[in-house]
Amino acid sequence: MKASILIVDDEYGIRLLLEEVFKNAGYQVDSADTGPKALEKLLQTNVDLLLIDYKLPIQNGMEVIKEMAHSCPTIPVILMTGMVETVSTEEKSIKNIKHVLAKPFDIEDVLKKVEEILK
Repeated sequence: MKASILIVDDEYGIRLLLEEVFKNAGYQVDSADTGPKALEKLLQTNVDLLLIDYKLPIQNGMEVIKEMAHSCPTIPVILMTGMVETVSTEEKSIKNIKHVLAKPFDIEDVLKKVEEILK
């Protein structure tokens, strides 16, 4: 059984696309549309990788990542953003963040990066 991925994005279309891609690649996939829902799922289920959008309603991606550092510090994170330049050096230095992914992205690149991180 391949790894489990949690996809967090408030844009339904992006969530659906990523879910489809990773399910077809054999991964177990779950998703959430807000930070609080993501944290809930991280605490309740076994997640091997978090793919999260920087800009989320209620609680942004960085707040989720900082909060999960206490409860699940070993889960690798790919941070998605439409504005890579707004992600600070400090944020990029958080050890859970393995990659910052610029939107729009190439789906093949995302798949390759996920497979690299999960090896």
